Amino acid sequence: AAVAPTYPTPPETATAGLTLVESLVITVEDEFGNPRIGDVVTWTVGPNSGSVSQTETTVASDGTAQVDWTLGQAVGINTLTVAVGGTAFSEVLSVTGEAGAPVQPTGTPVASQSGTVATALSTALTVTVVDQFGNPVSGETVSWSTTDAGASFSPASAATDAAGQVSTSWTLGTVSGPQAATATM
Repeated sequence: AAVAPTYPTPPETATAGLTLVESLVITVEDEFGNPRIGDVVTWTVGPNSGSVSQTETTVASDGTAQVDWTLGQAVGINTLTVAVGGTAFSEVLSVTGEAGAPVQPTGTPVASQSGTVATALSTALTVTVVDQFGNPVSGETVSWSTTDAGASFSPASAATDAAGQVSTSWTLGTVSGPQAATATM
């Protein structure tokens, strides 16, 4: 007879879209501690929860079966149901996918804006910082710069909000003509 398997304990959080650092390992033994060699373990990924390296594995001579789990690309809860064939045992594992490393900020072009030299533009400059999968990254510091004499930003740098956005008011430089602003992390 089988006893309840020892299910893996995944991390509470991990980076969305990436493979967990450690493989998930389940241990399946009988009531005497002997490995249940040959039992089939089914790994079923929930909706938007990524993929596993194998959907079925077989318990090895050491009583274990394992997979690698790559989380879904969106931020949020990922689920994985682990069931042991030949037994009534199953477990739902979950990991919260978090935004990954930020990529260069992107913004809406403001080429159509015009203003008077040495005055603030009527529309703030806004950029969004996202990870490689488009998830917003909060708390990332963005700094604004320009080579135009006399121009300034308020604030000159700020952290992104929960939507990955940050804005600044741009006071144009003192020389008429095209001017450009740069947002960097």
